[in-house]
Amino acid sequence: MSRLRFVPARPLAVAATAVVVGGLTAGTALAATQAPAGHRAAATTVTWHRLTLRNGWKSARSASYNAANPSYAVSHGIVYLDGALHQATGSKTEFAALPPQARPAHTEFLTVLAGAGTGTPGTVEITPAGIMTASSSSGSTRSLTSLAAVDFPAAGGSWTRMALRPGWRSGAARFHTGRPAYTVRSGIVYLSGSSFKNGTGTAVARLGKNARPRSVLYISDYNHGGSAGYVVIYPDGFVYTDGASADVQTAFDGVSYPAAGAKLSWHKFTLATGWTSSQSAYQTGDPEYAVSGPIVYLAGSMNFSTSSGGSAFFASFPKVAQSSRLVARQVYTFGGTTGGLTVETFGVASSTPASYAQSYTSLAGVAYPRNS
Repeated sequence: MSRLRFVPARPLAVAATAVVVGGLTAGTALAATQAPAGHRAAATTVTWHRLTLRNGWKSARSASYNAANPSYAVSHGIVYLDGALHQATGSKTEFAALPPQARPAHTEFLTVLAGAGTGTPGTVEITPAGIMTASSSSGSTRSLTSLAAVDFPAAGGSWTRMALRPGWRSGAARFHTGRPAYTVRSGIVYLSGSSFKNGTGTAVARLGKNARPRSVLYISDYNHGGSAGYVVIYPDGFVYTDGASADVQTAFDGVSYPAAGAKLSWHKFTLATGWTSSQSAYQTGDPEYAVSGPIVYLAGSMNFSTSSGGSAFFASFPKVAQSSRLVARQVYTFGGTTGGLTVETFGVASSTPASYAQSYTSLAGVAYPRNS
């Protein structure tokens, strides 16, 4: 794919120190910085509702793992998930059901962080009846499934179908999903549906001007069979997809980001020693954050630029962007791999091996409510 020439492909000289999410505690955080002058935390919050777990699934929250209990919230028509779970007994993949107001219009295939928490992909599937299942080819979701920083629009609202480019078709009938489509809510773009390749085309689609990002985005997504994949979205609206099974099925569910015209105030992170922005190499923007009401949005990309040892800690998060509980989310890392991003009072980028995340980590598409 010629348009994927910006895919990070040259590893940097970095230390391979993997970080397991479950071992993180507040005591290992860097000192928090103050919010930028004139920038104050919003007073609004989302209202969380505990999921009623079934089939041996239990909350993974513990004294040493400061994740939220598995929960959902609905704010302005957007469903947010949070928390972590594991399966203590049994083998059924169904773990909960969402109420009518929090259900999607069609079956959603959402990629999540699973297992050791250093980039292992898992799949959470949600049906229009609200049934939620967690699965992975390796069984890693049974040991840990993170729901944090996962969001999607509830059924209803206005959607615009993606105009698929030659060589691509809708996977709605084949996979019982929605047609590839997008909606823009308060400046935030949400993609949905799935596609498959049926020819030699490269770009999957081109988004309308109101749905185009400020910079190049690399966002992990679901590929057929639960394998890791990713989409690349350019400021001119062209959407590309790649991954081991991307041609068989690419699901856009769970992919969201602020549009270029979103009324957000962006603030650059002060990166920890050794970490630097990847903007100059990949036109992805500097690592930064914005806050709108109760929601924190991240953007940009980074890499670890020194060979004198390594640290997974990339930044202290200012109070306005902190989460009250640990947020563990799967993100795109070096060369088409996936890694783990964790946020609380600090930010951690991890992968197995650690060199993937340290060579390149994308923050694009990550959003989470401040209160867990």
